[in-house]
Amino acid sequence: MFTNPQGASSSGVALRVQALICGPPASAACGADWVCVYWRPRYARALTGSADERAALTEMLDLMQPVTETELEVMNRLASVEFEGVVQLRAQIASISQVEPNCSCGCPSFTPVIDRSVAPASPLRTLLPTELVEEERSDGVPRTVIWFADAEGYIANVECVYYDDALPEWPDPRQCTVRG
Repeated sequence: MFTNPQGASSSGVALRVQALICGPPASAACGADWVCVYWRPRYARALTGSADERAALTEMLDLMQPVTETELEVMNRLASVEFEGVVQLRAQIASISQVEPNCSCGCPSFTPVIDRSVAPASPLRTLLPTELVEEERSDGVPRTVIWFADAEGYIANVECVYYDDALPEWPDPRQCTVRG
């Protein structure tokens, strides 16, 4: 049995997974030779037996990647001004070690994996009150970065909004204005 803090995605829906535990079932009555359970707050799902289910879960976990310095700079810049709940958001950012790309348009948007055992929830929900606005861009229309919290107050999405063709790159946070 192993535990692997990860995040997963299914059909484009982001799932922040608190742990993945795989091993033989606790009871032979289960009828499966293995059981894999993944969960996030208020959500749990057990996958049993099927090779298709195992392959789907493996594919979901393969999407995870280490958070980059640029991604951290973007989030820290979004949290660089004072507003209600920003202290909790800063603690959440400090706990992020992995992200899951979450957009099919080609932009670098992601869902962060937050260690909820050390990072407190923010009182904020949905669209967070700051955004980054790129002042100028030599190779296209300036971009905007917005971010969202989930229903429990945790950062759920950091979105790079392109107004022309999307590229897999972030604007330089130092060349952006924080609005909000």
